[in-house]
Amino acid sequence: MGLLMLRCGLVAAVAAAAAVHDAWVAPPCPACARGRGNVLLLGNQKAAGMSDRETIIGSMGHLAAQLCGRLVAPQPCVSLNGRHGVRLSCRLDWADFFALEDGAGGAVIARGGGDADALEAAARAAPVQLASRSGAEAVAALDAALACVANGTTFAWRFSGVFYGWRDALSDAAKRRRVPWTGRPDWRRYTLPLAPRRGLCEMAMAPRVATLVRRAATLAGAAFDALHLRRTDAAHECPTDPDRDVAPYLDCAATLRRSPLLLLFSDETSERYLSRIKSLPQLSSNGRSVADGDALVARAVGNDTLGGRDNGGAVTIYLVGKELQAVPNSTTGLGGPDQT
Repeated sequence: MGLLMLRCGLVAAVAAAAAVHDAWVAPPCPACARGRGNVLLLGNQKAAGMSDRETIIGSMGHLAAQLCGRLVAPQPCVSLNGRHGVRLSCRLDWADFFALEDGAGGAVIARGGGDADALEAAARAAPVQLASRSGAEAVAALDAALACVANGTTFAWRFSGVFYGWRDALSDAAKRRRVPWTGRPDWRRYTLPLAPRRGLCEMAMAPRVATLVRRAATLAGAAFDALHLRRTDAAHECPTDPDRDVAPYLDCAATLRRSPLLLLFSDETSERYLSRIKSLPQLSSNGRSVADGDALVARAVGNDTLGGRDNGGAVTIYLVGKELQAVPNSTTGLGGPDQT
């Protein structure tokens, strides 16, 4: 199977991006012989989409694991509600979507409710209190945190300001200090691992998400390629006219296709537009067929909306669809997930 991604670059750009992601090797989590009681607290970030939140939560969770600590972050209802029509219950937390373990197999990202409250209390009691808002402040706090890890002193580190405003300075500083961490999306692959690998600092799908991805792949009934046409919130970034833009891209990407079945994913709701896409000869030539990937994922998810906490299942459907587009038995892609 493959992921065809139609954005504003050609196949060479997609191949180059894939090479960057394939080059990333998840580092081992530190042994933390002096304990794992440190707490990193991420302040409010402006609401954004799920892929953006995956980058931020994953990046900060990885940093917490490398610093022998845990992460307390704004919960999904705070971070996602209001974007793309999302409405989530505040009884839902990041562990419903992602899994990140430390070197001992413990959860790095705090769950909501009592877990987060207990970590907040532990943070207030920590003997060393760190805070940063700018890149320079984050670099200074990193040095202090590394010193605490080395001497076994518990610390709490509160991050404020916009993640993207200080992540580059912090990432560069971590590299200079040989900390195996980056806040840039280098660690992001087109798909998350189906499950955490013990000992590695690597965010994976939550078990329920992995189950749903496997279910959707089974419903496909065969190996498949995936075509993602991102339209609504990215219309200003990249033209996706069927004849002028998509057809030439498919001609260019023809050698990337490996499977007779192609699943079409898109946030477009216009039946006229989708009908024009499905009628392109490049999608059905040589015995190939096209199926609605979004409908297939909706079937796989069914009523699994976290007991109604994911109102309508929109976030679950999005995440399962994103991961399905690049599961290991696929090979190409068009219009892929945002990797801010």
